[in-house]
Amino acid sequence: MTEPNGYVRDPDARREARFVVALILAGACVMATLALLSVIHPLLRPQLPLNLISSLILFCLYASTRYFNPVRLVPFVSISGLVAILVVAVYYQGEAGASVLYFLIAITFFSSLSLKPAQVVLLILLQLAATLMAPVYIAGVAFDNVLRPFTFLLTMNLLYLLVVQYRRRLEKERRAELAASEQRYKLISNMMSDYAFSTRINPDGQWEREWMTDSFKRFTGYDDAGAFLTGPNLFHPDDQDRLNMDVERVLKGERFTSDYRIVTASGEVRWMQIERIPEQDPTSQRVIRYYGIAHDITERRLAEDTRLKQALEQERMGLVRRFIEGVSHDFRTTISQIETSRYLIDRLLPSDLSNRADIEEKMRRIQQAITHMTSQLESFETIGSLAYMTFYPLDVNQLIKDIHTTQEHHATRRGLKLSLAMDLDLPLIDGNPKELSRALLHLVNNALTHTPKGGTIRLRSRRGKGVVAIDVQDTGKGIPADQIKYIFDFFYRVDSARSIELGGVGLGLSIVRMIVEAHRGRIEVQSAVGEGTTFTLVFPQRPPSTVRRLNSQAASNQP
Repeated sequence: MTEPNGYVRDPDARREARFVVALILAGACVMATLALLSVIHPLLRPQLPLNLISSLILFCLYASTRYFNPVRLVPFVSISGLVAILVVAVYYQGEAGASVLYFLIAITFFSSLSLKPAQVVLLILLQLAATLMAPVYIAGVAFDNVLRPFTFLLTMNLLYLLVVQYRRRLEKERRAELAASEQRYKLISNMMSDYAFSTRINPDGQWEREWMTDSFKRFTGYDDAGAFLTGPNLFHPDDQDRLNMDVERVLKGERFTSDYRIVTASGEVRWMQIERIPEQDPTSQRVIRYYGIAHDITERRLAEDTRLKQALEQERMGLVRRFIEGVSHDFRTTISQIETSRYLIDRLLPSDLSNRADIEEKMRRIQQAITHMTSQLESFETIGSLAYMTFYPLDVNQLIKDIHTTQEHHATRRGLKLSLAMDLDLPLIDGNPKELSRALLHLVNNALTHTPKGGTIRLRSRRGKGVVAIDVQDTGKGIPADQIKYIFDFFYRVDSARSIELGGVGLGLSIVRMIVEAHRGRIEVQSAVGEGTTFTLVFPQRPPSTVRRLNSQAASNQP
């Protein structure tokens, strides 16, 4: 397959075609120079027609290489040159015999550069036959006159055949070595998790992909590796400008590594790191190709982004924690002063005061408010400490069993039933027992508060696919469907008319969600008005390899 300018796409064939073109042009220039000298110098004047015809033929061939593949013109060059020289020999009636022989040898040499050995042998046989037949078509030439030229032509052509065959054998061995080396390199490259490639830079600045490892398809999902060169089909649009600048850098001979986002055939965006190694021509110092190795760094970039987000989050939580600690200290001091003043006032009130009962009721409400504010300060402190929790292997069954034991009497006192159901084959999780107990206690207290007398609250643990779940289910009045999505927002209360005595300021469920998410878990809610509510806490189970390692360590510590 040829391009419009006659060049073939195969790199080796293209080099051969360019060499043939250069040789034709050089021969045309030499013959034109000889024709000019033949006009000037009287001793060379008899050679003028021969030199002129040869130069015209070669210039015509050079012009035709702009439209045809020059390698395919070689047979035409050989045959037309042979015919032209024989015509000149007939015209001179054998007087230009030496020149004819030299041109016949030159044609053999020229043909041997591109023609196959069988074709070269056929051309030599035609030359020898034409030499022996000279007495037939050239008047005045005897058979004895062609024996010496025939012997000379036969000897030189045999030497040419030996040289050409030796050169072809060396070339074949060299190509075989290169092919084997390339195959080994591609095999090693294909064993990599990513891919490697080689790109040729032509003198006109055009790129030409030489080869690319088969792992390209596994990495990108594209069957056609040409998408690597076209760019927009593979590279993320936001990275196109930087890609173009990096191409300019490699064309200047700079070796470097850059990261890009690519869009795979499935539409997935992944990160790729490409190291480019340019190769320069030792003479012109022009970059003639560059090699590249691509690595999939998606997981690393995601991990770096995650670490950055975690660092920013920890810094933010650190600021929040320091703020909360300062505010909490100031509030606790003030609350302590209020509580002290209330106590002293209560002690100083006369026992026979007529409105003492009303005053004591107001004092009781002040004490309730102080207790409530202290509880809210503890909630704020919990928010500030979430980023600094320490996790341990935790048995969820033991956790909910302890909560059931401590809250059962509260349920009984309110006329409620608190039941417990545990999956005995439950795996461990990584958790902080203090904070998880705080979250579960809040859910249980909510259920006790909002479940009418005679109702039931159920605590249940169960196992899912790779997760451990805890259900807190009640038969209370439920949550309206249009409010469920807001119940975890800060300071949101389902019943805004409720007093502080009957409920908090809307931080409890927000803190529960934050505690669960800090354990890499999630919280789910199912509720219907008049039927009750179920809160489900879902946590990832501890990896089996970690559990086995802990078990083996515990066994090794046994006496």
